[in-house]
Amino acid sequence: LVPEQQARKNSETSSSGDEVARLLGDLGDNLIHILERVKHDGTVEKSHLGFVALMSPMLSSSDERLNILPYQWLTRLRQFVLRPNQTLSDIVRRSAGLPYAFNAIIKSEPRGLPKKLLPMGMKMFLEIATGSARNNGAAGDCVTFAFESR
Repeated sequence: LVPEQQARKNSETSSSGDEVARLLGDLGDNLIHILERVKHDGTVEKSHLGFVALMSPMLSSSDERLNILPYQWLTRLRQFVLRPNQTLSDIVRRSAGLPYAFNAIIKSEPRGLPKKLLPMGMKMFLEIATGSARNNGAAGDCVTFAFESR
């Protein structure tokens, strides 16, 4: 289990709705984990498609336990970009899936409803990209990819 899965497992009860939310959360955590660490284009693209397919129904659901997960994943991407002790080669090698993960989150928002994740994510990554941190390139890639894929 990745740390996010263990924390969720420890905090939830055993009702069937909670179990579904936990399992879907675990699936999303695994996809984010792949997108954070893998550089292979085929793996990144397939994980991206799976992530979109997973999140679209979550954001359309009336179940708050499911609605909140994409927001948590967006925050997790921010934390990944800002993690300490990164080298330049680490950022270049390991950030290949970040734009795809960010794009999956914003593409999953239901059509016809106000967009919430897009402005939140753009603000988040633009703040990082315009900052002086060494990891601003990965954040800039996320913003650029979002514009190019729209």
